Amino acid sequence: MTSLTVLQGHLSGLQQRLSRGEPLESSVVGDAMGEAHYIASLVHNLAAATRLEAGRPQVQWAEVDLNAVVSRVLGRHQPIARQQRISLESGVPETAVWVHGDVTLIEQAVSNIVFNGIHHGREDGHVAVVLEHSRDQRFRLRVIDDGPGISEEERARLLERRFRGNAARTRGLQGQGLGLGLHITHHVAQVHGWTLSLAPSEYGGLEVVLEGASSH
Repeated sequence: MTSLTVLQGHLSGLQQRLSRGEPLESSVVGDAMGEAHYIASLVHNLAAATRLEAGRPQVQWAEVDLNAVVSRVLGRHQPIARQQRISLESGVPETAVWVHGDVTLIEQAVSNIVFNGIHHGREDGHVAVVLEHSRDQRFRLRVIDDGPGISEEERARLLERRFRGNAARTRGLQGQGLGLGLHITHHVAQVHGWTLSLAPSEYGGLEVVLEGASSH
């Protein structure tokens, strides 16, 4: 409800400026976009949590193209990344990497990691999504940022539901959603027999790795 109230306030202010013929401030538009982006992420996460807590019968198994998942997730997050002056880039193998799983849950899991990298990064920073495939039919999906990073103690606790993290990673959205999103990503990884790990990135921020078996 807090984010809805904030978004309504931003939109009301924009409406008043338009009615008076005043120019719109890009910072206000950016703040409204950020709140809308967070609300959309929260709704998707709540839907994913409902499915996961209902048990394995709710998982719809199929062959999933991870290259396509990365492309869709980046397309969805690029507008808000540009608004927040964060460079969002990706690197994927030329040949598609396939896994057996639930495409909706997998896409939400990847989206959560990218969401965190953008919203808890720094202005003029970078977020990279790197998909790797090994000869032994394993994949590694790494999301790397150069933000402020978090302590070892917090990394150990971030997969707990509702843990929010230190204020150092709260630029723009007051740290909302960090714990819930990673908790859901962790649950999705467990359902698929994958692993999720968090570590300091070589650029000073956070590196989140989703790893598991590919189907071919």
